[in-house]
Amino acid sequence: MRLKLSTLMIPERDAARAGTLPVEEGVIVSQENVPWQIQLFRKSLKKRIKWGILEGLLPSGLNGQIRCLDLGCAKGTFSYLLKARGGTWVSADLDFPNLEAAKALVGPSVCRLDYRTFPFADQSMDMIVSLDFLEHVQEDDLCLQEFRRILKPGGTLVLSTPGTGKMYLANRLRRLAGLTLEDYGHVREGYTLFDLAGRLRALGFVVSHESTYSRFFTEVLEMAMNAYYARKARRQESSRPRDGGISPGSEADFKAIGGMMKIYSFVYPVLWGISRLDSLLAFTSGYALMIAAVKGREAGA
Repeated sequence: MRLKLSTLMIPERDAARAGTLPVEEGVIVSQENVPWQIQLFRKSLKKRIKWGILEGLLPSGLNGQIRCLDLGCAKGTFSYLLKARGGTWVSADLDFPNLEAAKALVGPSVCRLDYRTFPFADQSMDMIVSLDFLEHVQEDDLCLQEFRRILKPGGTLVLSTPGTGKMYLANRLRRLAGLTLEDYGHVREGYTLFDLAGRLRALGFVVSHESTYSRFFTEVLEMAMNAYYARKARRQESSRPRDGGISPGSEADFKAIGGMMKIYSFVYPVLWGISRLDSLLAFTSGYALMIAAVKGREAGA
């Protein structure tokens, strides 16, 4: 199953529509009944842009015979959105706390795995989506090989990761703000499109989409919010999930910042408007990248 081909650079002007979520027709959902992960998503900057791009890549109305994997599901936000597109999804992560949060949101089809050896048969998946996961694992080459092993020939892989490069000013500002790789749970700053796409081609994938997103204004706003929460998280003597300590990791954490969220929700339209200034920087590369690739039919497991 192929994704549709797309251009190199994806405009972000339509990403605001990603704030809408599927609800049962005729049912009014109060904010109190919305899962905490989705409340965070609706007030996010980068995640909404990311979903706007990803949604444009994925086919809609997948039947239940299409087996899909969301690897690095974290708290389950994107698993929730992906399931609404159809298909049969498994949500997987490295950490139990993440999986507990994901299970509460998307149901029992969650799985803890070792990224070096996935617990799935050869050529058993039609689609894999892995968002912001590779930068968290040491032996990323083994993870990429596992993607190839479990995908069916003609199956689709979609990856997103942070970008890296000498000209990325916001990455330097992040370090000046005291944010470390450990705060994000990262083992590396990120990837370049050239490097990651090249590694996929070497494994027999046909790259169908390459783009970057989240330019300077979005990245700096996200960095400020991450720095605030990371300093708060450092004061707590608890183990961090694999995705670090830059955002709430549980419903209890979310409720603990209820007052801050009310203030943030009030100023959010202004922050969203500032992030749209990224459109003035369309000639620059974004601080995050997304790649879609199809496993070649001649590639082995």
